[in-house]
Amino acid sequence: MINVIIQNTLFGIVTGSILVAGTLGFVMTERLDGFINIGHGQYLAIGAYLTYWFYRGLSFSFALSAILAVLLTAIIALCLHKVFFKPMHRFGVIPLIVTSIGLGGFLNGAVEYFGGPDPHSFNLPIYKVIKVGETSLLSKDFFYIILIGIVLIIIVHLFLQNTRIGKAFRAVSSNRELAIIKGIDLDFLDNFTWLFAGATGAIAGILLGVVGNLTPDMGWSQTMIIMSVAVLAGMGNIYGIMIASFIVGLIMDLGILILPSGYRPALAFAIMIIVLLIKPKGIFAK
Repeated sequence: MINVIIQNTLFGIVTGSILVAGTLGFVMTERLDGFINIGHGQYLAIGAYLTYWFYRGLSFSFALSAILAVLLTAIIALCLHKVFFKPMHRFGVIPLIVTSIGLGGFLNGAVEYFGGPDPHSFNLPIYKVIKVGETSLLSKDFFYIILIGIVLIIIVHLFLQNTRIGKAFRAVSSNRELAIIKGIDLDFLDNFTWLFAGATGAIAGILLGVVGNLTPDMGWSQTMIIMSVAVLAGMGNIYGIMIASFIVGLIMDLGILILPSGYRPALAFAIMIIVLLIKPKGIFAK
């Protein structure tokens, strides 16, 4: 039983690492532009399916396929922002949210049209599970996912604290009007943030494909889990997101020791509902 608990705890950390990548861009665009992009989860699906197409369809190496998919998804996210979201800003938050729902539905249909309705797999090499004595841990590729999550956290921290763009983002997210008066280039910052959201969303989708299958609805299924992380942390709290991602991941993967595995996504929804009832601003909100 202890062996199972250790394995599921490690699986929870893997899930948390993926959620860090999937949630950071979602929260940063909300923090900057003031609305929730319901279609954000589709960046995960686009990134995963583009990687599959490059890797299995064009026979590129997996590393090159992933890099190209991340770059293309970032460009797609930026184009969607410029064409659809930016012109809608003058109409307020509700039209922006409705637009994001419509775009999410369109992108979901596009993924299913080009990728087909059936699940796909990267068919990556299968690595042996690493053991410490009699205790089974994880395979090497799963440890790589944890490493990617840690590296991403470090990069975002250094970016926010030590770069002009990061400091500008913090200024705009704190007081948009004052930051504009101080001369911050809002258009450049907006473009950068949406590129970042698309890129990190694609990374999360690729990592999901590594641990499981690719399905056309993977974007929608992850959207509510991403939102539960954002609600738990307190919408807009970047550092809270990093902690909340691992909390949700651990609850989901340890929870299935008690409940059937089909309840795993429901545990994320339950977290969101409980937090909204008890502390609507999130446990890490200031």
